[in-house]
Amino acid sequence: MDKIKIRAAVQSDCLWIARLMKELSDMESIPMGSNCTKESLEQHAFGDQPLIYFLVAEQIDGEERNINFDEKLVGYVMYYITYSTWEGKAAFMEDLYVSPDWRRKGLGVALWRAATKEALERGCCRWNFTALDWNTNALTFYDKHGAVDTTVVEGWHFFRMFLSEMKEFSNA
Repeated sequence: MDKIKIRAAVQSDCLWIARLMKELSDMESIPMGSNCTKESLEQHAFGDQPLIYFLVAEQIDGEERNINFDEKLVGYVMYYITYSTWEGKAAFMEDLYVSPDWRRKGLGVALWRAATKEALERGCCRWNFTALDWNTNALTFYDKHGAVDTTVVEGWHFFRMFLSEMKEFSNA
């Protein structure tokens, strides 16, 4: 990896992370895109009780110079702590994203590995995450590195309830 540093995110990275999240939502063809803002990321990752953790991949060089926005952060991993009825403290990797120009250079593995080490240091015994069924590159990537597709192996399906459904359901 040419001139890349994997590190814990700092509050000043939040604008960059929000822009990478927008790139991710565009790649996944999410019509409304990411609703995460610099401010919401600051609150949720760096507030009194952090809900999420980020590691970032930062392009660096040996010279002091102004770095173009598009060059500073080129990837991130976001995860949070969950709990397993069967195994206890666990982690859920919400995003692992690398900008297109930086893919296939080992950056995804480096981010994932660093986040995995961090989750282990936090006492997590399991690493959960999802991948879209059409994203064969991600499915192959995760499989290659030892991940188990629980939909196939255990029959687990991942469900989601959006805000409007939550409101309707809670008022029933």
